[in-house]
Amino acid sequence: MRPNTSAGRLLDLFERAQPAAGNKAAVESWAFVFEIDGASGNERDHEVARLLTLAGDQFTALRVAAKRAGMQQGSLARIEAAEQFVSVRLQGANWDQSVKQQLTNANLAVLQICSGFLPEEEERISADALTGTKETIVKLLVEIDNADLPDAVKAFLRRQVGLMARAVREYPIRGAAAFRDASDASAADWGESASYVAPYIDTPEVKSVRSLWTGLDKIVARAILYGHLAQLMWSGVSPLLRTAVEHRLLTPAVAELVQPLLGSGTDAADGIRKIAATRNESK
Repeated sequence: MRPNTSAGRLLDLFERAQPAAGNKAAVESWAFVFEIDGASGNERDHEVARLLTLAGDQFTALRVAAKRAGMQQGSLARIEAAEQFVSVRLQGANWDQSVKQQLTNANLAVLQICSGFLPEEEERISADALTGTKETIVKLLVEIDNADLPDAVKAFLRRQVGLMARAVREYPIRGAAAFRDASDASAADWGESASYVAPYIDTPEVKSVRSLWTGLDKIVARAILYGHLAQLMWSGVSPLLRTAVEHRLLTPAVAELVQPLLGSGTDAADGIRKIAATRNESK
């Protein structure tokens, strides 16, 4: 599995787009890629444009990171060329004739290079966790519809579940930031709605929504913590150790061997120990 960076996520997006059916408007193919189901035409088009804009933001972040890492101007220009693949301006164009033409070997190659040498930003949330969240969201919506609750409380719970669904859809593009922003918006909504939600805080439906947020917050916190430690380690260890992290070779046993080389108690040594422990727990 490739590192969870802007380049890695964009490569994943390119791969998901490869089998998309082609002789149709690009917006229809993108709706398939982004798994946008059951939305009306305007709603679908707006969501596709929003997600493509988020993908464009990832290209911007990638260019900044690649330039900081010393990538040559020619490769930076290739990244900019690859960005046309997610251009909102091509949303109404023919997928095969305009959009899929951007899936060139040269464009893919520069993303693969960036994915290989840029430091991992965060630990990847497992596919099982994301699938489980999607399934829970579907069940929660049915429970909310059938609940004996005031309409205002039901509307609040649907907004909360909608934030989760939006984060799940954004995650393959933005990474854990999608859940972090959704959690912030959720907390703000809880605060604004407390006066009429509080009397129903112990109902099964409200408890289920709160429980799902608690579980997601823990998963995201772990992913982001790993990212902070990885970035810290990148600035303080040798290329050999960086390779070990990239290829998932860093175990507690290896960490014990390399920590003395860095000096016990240093930030880099502590970072290596914590990353190794996290990897061991996730197995």
